[in-house]
Amino acid sequence: PRFFRLPYGAGLSSSAPRKVIADNSLVHVFWNVDSLDWQEKDPAKILERVKKLMLVEKRGIILFHDIHAQSVEASKRLLEYSATLDDTPHAHHWVTIPEIVDRLNKPELISVFRKPALAKKPSKRASAVFPLDQNRKLR
Repeated sequence: PRFFRLPYGAGLSSSAPRKVIADNSLVHVFWNVDSLDWQEKDPAKILERVKKLMLVEKRGIILFHDIHAQSVEASKRLLEYSATLDDTPHAHHWVTIPEIVDRLNKPELISVFRKPALAKKPSKRASAVFPLDQNRKLR
């Protein structure tokens, strides 16, 4: 599948963007942890915001913008922090968007997201995703 993120996450309430997404066989990817890295210049503050939201949300997709130096630094720090949680109940499981869609579409793999897994550093182009517990298929 090919993935698409609407600018600012806006537009899904209108049928026109949803139709374009569907007509092009795209999967719309949304986030539930917004780093607000575009408005905050301090990587430490971005990291703290993301950590707090991850505690609240427990799972999902983190939005970082790789065009900002502070975002790159904050995401690096997040991975370093995450590594300190290995072998704990709070360990993160990092996957790319294609990996999570594959797992959501294969019921036998969904349990992977229900148990804490050892944190794995994503590849350079990976999206930051922590455990997701959804039982719906994406195309």
